[in-house]
Amino acid sequence: MKKVIYHFRTRGTGPEGVHIAGIAEGFEEAGYEVSFVSPTGRDPRQFRGSNPFKQSRESLVQRLSRYAPQVVFECGEIAYNRSAIQQMQAAMQDCDWIYERYAFFCHAAQSVAERFNKPYALEVNELAGDERVRKQVLTKRCRENERRILLGAKAVFPVSQYLADRIAEIGVMPERIHVVPNGVDAQQFFGRELEPREHLRARYGLQAGDRAYGFVGWFVPWHELDRLLSAFAQSFAGQLDRKLVLAGDGPLREALLEQAQALGIQQQLLLPGAIDYADIPAFLSALDVGIVPAVNAFRSPIKLFEYMGAGLPIVASRVEAVQSVLPDMQSAFLFDQTEIADLVRALQAVDACDAEVVGRENRALCQQQYTYQKHAQTICQVMEAR
Repeated sequence: MKKVIYHFRTRGTGPEGVHIAGIAEGFEEAGYEVSFVSPTGRDPRQFRGSNPFKQSRESLVQRLSRYAPQVVFECGEIAYNRSAIQQMQAAMQDCDWIYERYAFFCHAAQSVAERFNKPYALEVNELAGDERVRKQVLTKRCRENERRILLGAKAVFPVSQYLADRIAEIGVMPERIHVVPNGVDAQQFFGRELEPREHLRARYGLQAGDRAYGFVGWFVPWHELDRLLSAFAQSFAGQLDRKLVLAGDGPLREALLEQAQALGIQQQLLLPGAIDYADIPAFLSALDVGIVPAVNAFRSPIKLFEYMGAGLPIVASRVEAVQSVLPDMQSAFLFDQTEIADLVRALQAVDACDAEVVGRENRALCQQQYTYQKHAQTICQVMEAR
């Protein structure tokens, strides 16, 4: 059997766990045995989509990473290479190639691949210098390492064209850059039947005649849910058959409840809590519209593809990573992320659309092009073309 090492320097939970597990299962369908290498040693298929805000005991390393000064944190990222190289070397027997989720300062895949004369691929979700929640300090050193490992990779798989353009500017030849965005698990979204929709809607507090606008994710600042609440209030305040359903958890939950009270939409806001990964298709099928309230330039939002897979029309920020995926008929529901009035316009436009027709096209496109199984096939074909 063919074998690939999949290295990721993350906890393998939340959205990143969904992506890692989906690609790994796609590799297995393509005939590969997958060996995971990571700081936790976990199999991400057991933790994908799990609630990162659920109370649990943090390890010493997690506490240090949370509270250490940034320069100390980055030195820890550099030091991690030693452990990753040791783990990877131990797993190299009969390995065909290495697939690494790029992480700042990480050069483990390149080091091991060169020692064993094997190719490696890099999946790129962000690059040094882009705006992020945790501001980088040792940016120059990170960029030097980044350039070296990108130039050494047999293939690079950025999740957005924005990142692909940046990687080309670094000097990577265009024929080695392949944009592979996020997606959905084909079996989860297209391989099983769900309960009748009216049963699911009742489960989440929706009544016959309600039009449900939904979000699934985490209640954190970068999703700009406060702007969404304001725009929803401007669009539908007092229309009790228009519901805003925010599924998730996080530090902003109480603030959102207080804002809804102040805006007079508390009766229209539903917070069903965090949804188990296996239940996401069922939850989404209870909605009428999916919302991606904020996206930065380089991300590929998983929720975008989950909404598509569930057959929903989508209101989303007008950025390249979104526009390049959605069909033209969706353009009226995209908005300028800097203008709340444009989000109001998009909400009102989607309210007047035939949700079934638009959603059907989104679902078909997702099934054809945006499953992790298809993405894994693409990666394997590129890596096997020697």
